[in-house]
Order: sequence, then structure tokens, then C-alpha cells
Amino acid sequence: MQPDYFKNITLQQMEALLCLVREGNFSRAAAKMSLTQPALTKNIKNIEELLGVNGERNGVASLIVTFNA
Repeated sequence: MQPDYFKNITLQQMEALLCLVREGNFSRAAAKMSLTQPALTKNIKNIEELLGVNGERNGVASLIVTFNA
């Protein structure tokens, strides 16, 4: 069964997350999606809030960038 917090993630937020994982870099991911970097960051921050993962060192993006390094 799927946790309730996944019901609140939008398709655009999921696409942003997947693109960030693929590209491993905010600038490249934003360019690939034709978004500004702040818009991409906002999508990722929204996912972090929905998952209850906050803080720059423990956020989803930090994990992705660290994993791809």
C-alpha cells in the first residue's frame, strides 16, 4: 500500500526529481526541463516537505548529488 504523502506529489515535482537524479546537477536538470533553477529547487523543496525531510544537509537533493558524485 502506498503511503499518503505520495498522493500529494505532483507530476511536475516527480519529473523534476527524476531529472535531477539523471542529471545529478541542478543547473543541468533545470535547463533540460526548460525551468529556471529556482523553479526546480522549489519543486524539490516541496517534495522534501511532503516527505518530512528538511534541512540542507539531509535533504533529497543533497542525497541525490552525493549519490551521483
